[in-house]
Amino acid sequence: MRLSLFALIVSATPALAEGPMSAAEFDAYVQGKTLTFGLAGEAPYGAEHYGPGRSVVWSFLNGTCDNGQWFEEAGHICFVYEQEPGKQCWDFYADPEGIRAVFVDDPTIGVLYEAKEGKPLTCPGPDLTS
Repeated sequence: MRLSLFALIVSATPALAEGPMSAAEFDAYVQGKTLTFGLAGEAPYGAEHYGPGRSVVWSFLNGTCDNGQWFEEAGHICFVYEQEPGKQCWDFYADPEGIRAVFVDDPTIGVLYEAKEGKPLTCPGPDLTS
């Protein structure tokens, strides 16, 4: 009886997320989308649009956007931006609710999770007024 109950519990437990997404899996998931990311259940952290040729546009949702590119390096998904020096590498994982990201260089930053697929980014630029 105990063994049967244990087998039932194990089979009902959701599988742990597999390893990080490959570049091909990530590209297939994000291509043409604008994703909004949250951090630890807080308000949206930022949003990113994924364009052709692995181009990206990131915004902290403050009206300023930063153009960049993403690429695969050593099994990680890395980003470089025009306004941010250096690369930023992440591991992305597919979950039933969307994707989540762990910053490779400092995992203590916390996990970013896909809050929703957002609307197109608004990037008016720093010199424009409403």
